[in-house]
Amino acid sequence: MPFLAKNCISQEHTSVYSALCTFLGRDVLQNTIYDEKNSRVVWVAYSGGVDSHVLLHALVSLRQHCKFTLSAIHIHHGLNAKASDWQRHCELVCQALDVELSVHALNMSPSQENLEACARELRYHYFSSLLQPGDYLLTGHHQDDQAETVVLQLLRGAGPKGMSAMPVSSVLGQGMLLRPFLNISRAELVEYAQQHQLIWIDDDSNQNTRFSRNFIRQEIMPLLKQRWPSAVETIARSAKHCAESEKIVDEYTQPLFNQCVLANNALSMTQLKSLTPIQQKHVVRHWLSHLNYSLPNEDKLANLLHVFLTAHQDKNPMVTWGAVEVRRYQDALMAMLVQTTHDASQVFSWNLQSDLRIKSLGIILQAVSCVGSGIKFHSTQGCEIRFRQGDERVYLAHRKGGRSLKKCFQEWRVPVWERDRVPLLYIDNQLAVIIGYGVCEGFTVAADQMGRVINVIKI
Repeated sequence: MPFLAKNCISQEHTSVYSALCTFLGRDVLQNTIYDEKNSRVVWVAYSGGVDSHVLLHALVSLRQHCKFTLSAIHIHHGLNAKASDWQRHCELVCQALDVELSVHALNMSPSQENLEACARELRYHYFSSLLQPGDYLLTGHHQDDQAETVVLQLLRGAGPKGMSAMPVSSVLGQGMLLRPFLNISRAELVEYAQQHQLIWIDDDSNQNTRFSRNFIRQEIMPLLKQRWPSAVETIARSAKHCAESEKIVDEYTQPLFNQCVLANNALSMTQLKSLTPIQQKHVVRHWLSHLNYSLPNEDKLANLLHVFLTAHQDKNPMVTWGAVEVRRYQDALMAMLVQTTHDASQVFSWNLQSDLRIKSLGIILQAVSCVGSGIKFHSTQGCEIRFRQGDERVYLAHRKGGRSLKKCFQEWRVPVWERDRVPLLYIDNQLAVIIGYGVCEGFTVAADQMGRVINVIKI
């Protein structure tokens, strides 16, 4: 491996380093001039387990000889009593390795159905929002993980897309998701960790065979490897063959998807109805994959198509699985994470000086001073955030007459399920701003006046 030899990286465990070099490419690893402003960020999804620890450690070794920005992200699921201890472990490891660590807490409940799927959905949704153009996110998934995924998908009755398991690379948000260890066994990663005297977390929940993947790992895979020693490599190879076949299907589906997709990543029901039933299935699967959502099983997909293709125009049906829900508004089919519970009767006092966090919506409201833009506001005025109650009358700036808020939402094409979640800014008990949509009469500023612009930050 010329690149490794040139940079004097240890020849031990060359499979690990070779995988990283292959997937990161020359544009990252052979950049000898460090430019912090333009440097690509290589993120590591760091759980503290052996796989992600080896990944992080190997990247730190490469960073000594190449110039790229390395950061780690730890997800705090909050489901295990030891979760905070694991976070602290990751913080100490990253501190020792001189790697910046970001921690993100998921809002999950142990009572949620299909915890594995929900956790994955929320993790990757956050990862997607994190990546900037040109960034990479690397995970420590290995060959054993891939084989387990194939078996799991087989038992779910999955087709070629599901059987192709995890792709080695895919688009994620504005960046790329890479799984460089999919051709490396867990045993090789453990050997690397032991030789480098790494200390990692063993998640005791991995022994709980109540979870399907754990049952496959603990009960099924040992039997398969006992009868067929190369079972893991063979199953992983089958996943690769399925992935190649699926590429052909994607090439066939892409023009149909282009025909159906709308500007906001929704699907046109009118266009979807013009396709054959098989084409409809492929387009919906392609659409959900494009949005990085997990795919429904065959029964759920059939139910989804039936519900949305037969529902009357004035209905707003919904189909859910895991942490994903699909809804329809007018002609648009929309996919999203399951919405958090939100009480529209709550009222928040806000002085516009500090940020306002609304946990039920997963947002922060921020008021930024700006000349000639935003709204009039004086610190002596009382300010509150409320939500629609159903009888609001709106008098928009630069528009004659008033109208109901419901009518405004219809004109702005705000989906029904979003309307009670739109923050309304009241100043001295008068509706001033429908945040994200419009400013009311009497609250706009002149070109030379100082105003406050309300920004919405997702968390």
